[in-house]
Amino acid sequence: LGKGMLVPGSEVSRQADRIFRVLSVGHVKPGKGGAFVQAKLKCVLDGTIVPHKFRSAETVETVDLDPAEDYSLLYTDGGLVHLMHGETFEQIEVPREAFGELAVWLRDGMSVRVASRQGVPLLFTLPPRAAYEVVETRLG
Repeated sequence: LGKGMLVPGSEVSRQADRIFRVLSVGHVKPGKGGAFVQAKLKCVLDGTIVPHKFRSAETVETVDLDPAEDYSLLYTDGGLVHLMHGETFEQIEVPREAFGELAVWLRDGMSVRVASRQGVPLLFTLPPRAAYEVVETRLG
């Protein structure tokens, strides 16, 4: 495992069919035995978070994603989010769960950057700033 291979935000493949995003990394030197890297990984397909210990002799396959492209959020329909490519006008449907914690911030018409691999949308980035309207709040 080379220095700097696992950094938060990078994508790695731990199994042949699953791609993970690195959430956190910590270098551990126990009293006995060799040092290892403790990482928290999130599967980009189903959102499951798994801890994993990487030994220094392990190899990690980094995943090359296609360049992120701009899409517009057309509307959400139940559990699906409908996006349209800004240049080709191609429309795609993505399960709302694929956005994970970002799903609460989705609004019609907003711009969404989509990174895919082999035509499958995997990672979504929302704008760093957006205007929202507060419709209800508690007193106090």
